[in-house]
Amino acid sequence: MLKGADDCIDQLEQVLEQKYLRYCDPINPLHMLVTVMCRTVICSMRIRAHHPSRYKTGSCRPPPEEHAKLFNWSLKALRYDGFIMTSPTLTRYHWHIANFFQYHPIIHLFIACRYKLVGSDVDAAWAELKKVYVYRPRLLERS
Repeated sequence: MLKGADDCIDQLEQVLEQKYLRYCDPINPLHMLVTVMCRTVICSMRIRAHHPSRYKTGSCRPPPEEHAKLFNWSLKALRYDGFIMTSPTLTRYHWHIANFFQYHPIIHLFIACRYKLVGSDVDAAWAELKKVYVYRPRLLERS
């Protein structure tokens, strides 16, 4: 199942990169938004395809190699989000970003940091999680 999903996501990523994203001009704010959003969506698709609930081991934790992939994709997705939220040229699109915020990366990073308490990757995850709440204070208001 995972291999098939990975292949589909890889193909989609390749098509997006070759047909569209390579023509995006990073100077144009809308092009930059499209580029970053496409890459964020690819990360989100990978996270969902490898969600721990897909394993029949009875454990909520994925195998270590899957855990590392989930961690890296989640960190990457939050870095993309941080880029959008801190880029002055993309401020005008924050209304759109707020409506399509992905919660999966936050959840996976919190879970990962619960099990692995120290390390440079954990420090990077905590830094990105802090940024999410700095740039999105309304997340703390929601239940």
